[in-house]
Amino acid sequence: VSVGVYNREDLTDEQRLLNHLRTNYDPSVRPVFDARQPVVIRLGITLTQIIDV
Repeated sequence: VSVGVYNREDLTDEQRLLNHLRTNYDPSVRPVFDARQPVVIRLGITLTQIIDV
C-alpha cells in the first residue's frame, strides 16, 4: 500500500477500483459464519505444455 498525494482525475479506472475496495478493509475479517471454523482453500494446477524432454 502506498501513500501519496494525487488528483482523482489522474487515477486510472484500476486505481480507483483498488482504492474503493481498500476503503474500510479489515484483514482480520474472515469469510465464515463461525469464527472457530477454518477457511478451506482448494488450489489446483494443470500442466499445459511440455517444451522438451
